[in-house]
Amino acid sequence: MEEKVARTLKQLHDNHPHSKNPSVEKYFSCFTDNARFLGTESGNNWNMAQYREYLAPMYKSDVRIIPVKPQEDSRKISICGTSFASFDEVLLGYDAQGEVRSELRGSGSMVFDSAQDAWRIVLYHLSVPIPNDAALAVSRQLQQPPPAGCP
Repeated sequence: MEEKVARTLKQLHDNHPHSKNPSVEKYFSCFTDNARFLGTESGNNWNMAQYREYLAPMYKSDVRIIPVKPQEDSRKISICGTSFASFDEVLLGYDAQGEVRSELRGSGSMVFDSAQDAWRIVLYHLSVPIPNDAALAVSRQLQQPPPAGCP
């Protein structure tokens, strides 16, 4: 069963706008119709229609988001029974020269879709890991208004 969960996550990554030959349809087929996507900003709590509206234009333009790839051997999958799974993986963001510039975490929950014989994501949470020692300082900084002249 873990192989099928991993296959869905591979399809998700292979069809994200940053990939070589992305497909918006293949990307969104990895999610259930009622799935939620939680992004790195507090307001990024989208249903699939909202998430598609946000992400779909990136498939049609030269505007590309940061290329992100799963870190090798970082994926953890837990399967509960025959119809529920959770996953967690480290994602590395790369600059134009191929250097790692950021570390993200992709985690979520999946259900087994027997009609499609595939696992589909019901919740995806993209987050930025912050060391515990820095969490309070980062939280305080985020609560501060931006300096004058900044958007």
